[in-house]
Amino acid sequence: MQGNYRTDDLASKGLKISDGPCRLQNRKINNRLSTRNNQMPIFHAKCSCGALSLEVDGDPLHNHICTCRRCQRASGSALSHNVWFREADLRVVSGDYSVWYPQGESTADVMKAFCRICGGGGFSKSGAYFPGSVVIAGGTFADPSFPAPDHVHWWNSRPHWIGLAEAIERHADE
Repeated sequence: MQGNYRTDDLASKGLKISDGPCRLQNRKINNRLSTRNNQMPIFHAKCSCGALSLEVDGDPLHNHICTCRRCQRASGSALSHNVWFREADLRVVSGDYSVWYPQGESTADVMKAFCRICGGGGFSKSGAYFPGSVVIAGGTFADPSFPAPDHVHWWNSRPHWIGLAEAIERHADE
């Protein structure tokens, strides 16, 4: 297997780490409708196994779907739902994570953090593309009322069937 893989502790790179679960006694972790000072929404994201839990203050800076080949491969799906927040507003509430730096990247501001147990969830930084921000996959919020993406990037790279979504059979809850 080729690649340049490293693990790191992002706290040493200035990422805020919360004081732990005791701060959440009066808030529901899975409910984005909680607020801080009754003004700013708080969004909650978790990895697949639930061990890595993130909390983000405020509305997204940028919210889109991407169908480029890189995002398809990174998400393991036909598209990715990418949501940007201010890096200063992200807190790791619980869980351990590892960090991967893509091969060829030479700066710590391009990386992906993921759960050490299930490999899911986490967040990314995209460097010069959107400095001072973090990217969190929209699906990790698992909230039907989460804000919808406002556009799609790389539409011409999508699989041919995405434009035919209306014709695809739908199942409500399975």
